[in-house]
Amino acid sequence: MTTTLQAPAWLLPMPLMTVRDSFGGPSEGPRPGRFDPRGHQELYDSLRDGNFARLRELADDERTNIRYLACALYALKSYARGDLAAAEEYLITALEGGDNLQDHPFVCTRMAPGKLAPFAVPLALDIVVYGHPLDHVTLSLLLAELLQDGGAAEEAAGVLAALPASDAVCLASAELAAEEGDAERALALAGGASGRDELSAGLLVFEGWALRRTGEPDEARQVLVSAKAAAPRRSYVGSVAEYELALCEWLLGKTHHAQRRLEKLLKSDRGFRPAQDALECVRLGWLPLHEI
Repeated sequence: MTTTLQAPAWLLPMPLMTVRDSFGGPSEGPRPGRFDPRGHQELYDSLRDGNFARLRELADDERTNIRYLACALYALKSYARGDLAAAEEYLITALEGGDNLQDHPFVCTRMAPGKLAPFAVPLALDIVVYGHPLDHVTLSLLLAELLQDGGAAEEAAGVLAALPASDAVCLASAELAAEEGDAERALALAGGASGRDELSAGLLVFEGWALRRTGEPDEARQVLVSAKAAAPRRSYVGSVAEYELALCEWLLGKTHHAQRRLEKLLKSDRGFRPAQDALECVRLGWLPLHEI
């Protein structure tokens, strides 16, 4: 009987991931797509032990069939650690040679959903890649995010323009437009989301932000209520929706409501710095011009 392994949506936060204990016989040598238990074990051990130096060695080793997967994983680790230059370098390498990484034997056997592993790739990433498999689109979205963080907005826009249309690409493009202060473009990209997942919540947040910035705080508030309802509990996008709701309430003259919302947000998400700044401004009766 033949078992078909499906490419996992491994970027989802999964509390249970598991390890396959048997890897078959010895490898005859690295070949593209060939199951290489020795290289796989080294990759697995480097991830489990947090051995970033060894992971980088595997990413630099052109003799193994795990090189491009190691490049992608090292890029993700580097991003999470704040090393944007290394993340960009290794993402580009992974994109150049790592087609269909989601079908790689290591991903299918050691990163399959519903299994338990002693490691998890720490992703300090935007929700743009939420729920995507480790494929060309996901890596391209990550590259666009890196370029955006590095101030290369035009290059990021070029990467996004080359991708097929999807909610994730719309969200990334809306975020880029918002970073540039282009509320009308952000509204055109993000408007109309109706799902009940984190990706839809992100689109609704940018739609609400754009409506607020174009002088429609009441409409923005209605959209942001939907965004908050769609966002998972205690998620970053939920915090942003709460924050934007507070700003809309302040603009609508509901200062007390805005203050209470910001205070509640700070209690549940102490690391959300914009809420602290906005709360101080609301208490003083004004908001910074860049927020209005």
